[in-house]
Amino acid sequence: MPVATRLPDGPRCNNCRPKITAECGICGRMAACEMSRATGQPWCERCQHRWVTCSGCDSVAQARGGTWEAPLCAKCTNPDPDFWGRCPVCTTTWQLSPRPCQRCVLDQQVHDLLGDDTGALRPELALFQQVLTKAERPDVALAWISRSKARDLLERIGRDERPVTHEVLDELPPGKVLAHLRSVLVATGALPPRDERLIALEKWITTTVQARTDLAERRILHGYAVWHHMRRLRRRIGDDHTTQLQDLNVRCHVTAADNFLTWLTGEGLTPGTCTQPDLERWMADATVSYRDETGHFIRWSVQHRHARGLTYGTVRWTGRSAPSTARNAGLTLAASSTTTRCRPRTASRDCY
Repeated sequence: MPVATRLPDGPRCNNCRPKITAECGICGRMAACEMSRATGQPWCERCQHRWVTCSGCDSVAQARGGTWEAPLCAKCTNPDPDFWGRCPVCTTTWQLSPRPCQRCVLDQQVHDLLGDDTGALRPELALFQQVLTKAERPDVALAWISRSKARDLLERIGRDERPVTHEVLDELPPGKVLAHLRSVLVATGALPPRDERLIALEKWITTTVQARTDLAERRILHGYAVWHHMRRLRRRIGDDHTTQLQDLNVRCHVTAADNFLTWLTGEGLTPGTCTQPDLERWMADATVSYRDETGHFIRWSVQHRHARGLTYGTVRWTGRSAPSTARNAGLTLAASSTTTRCRPRTASRDCY
């Protein structure tokens, strides 16, 4: 095992090195401490592993002296270069042991995960490797790649001989680890930016539509979700990315339509055979949800001749469609709305 400290009676590993309960010289709390060779004062395990912005040189490094409020790195704690050990790989890190520093360990592990048999990296992964190993906090990056899911994803990417693309990543198991890895690849330039919220929304709509077993209902829901809402959303966002509110708005409307179709099926009805008394019976049920969104679906169904003779109350917008730019510039425009009984072709005012 690695030697953590050397005593007159012999070396000690990390588990056997002596500790005392004392007041830590850095954070000031009572805890199990060791005597720091750099300061000669007790210091606890929390302070030994703490990464800070040095109050002396503003560099980000492990705390080796000072106080909790004004910590110091190794170089500022003791500027004598002969006092400190050096990393045998980079020879630049000032540390208490001669073992490889965390940044060099991180670099080696990334090469092992992403490299080929010779350790070489493909060009699209080289920048990702550089950014990861040069992270301000190598301990955080080490903790991330030590997770089994992260290591598995990195190994699969390294073994795959195809160029790294969004489509290749889409084949991997979805989850937070993959989402974080994708965002890092995009940030480093290894992948182009992509509207991930829009992609997830498209997949959800596909799953929701395919879940309907009746082909006629599936066609209606597909037209409502894809040809109405998604086309309208893409036209609205243009080159921008989908916002959370826009995503939620589409999901609520599609869920409302799916729920109403399910209710119709349970009643032995279809949109074409549903009558106004049937609709009012649904409206009288206090347990139903997404009432306004369902009303929008009903009006759309009537407009596209999937249903006939149905009406549903809506909120008609009577204010201005956009702020004035001339005389009324700088003034706050008041908008009013009234609840009306609309004709079937009246569209509701959506969140996008």
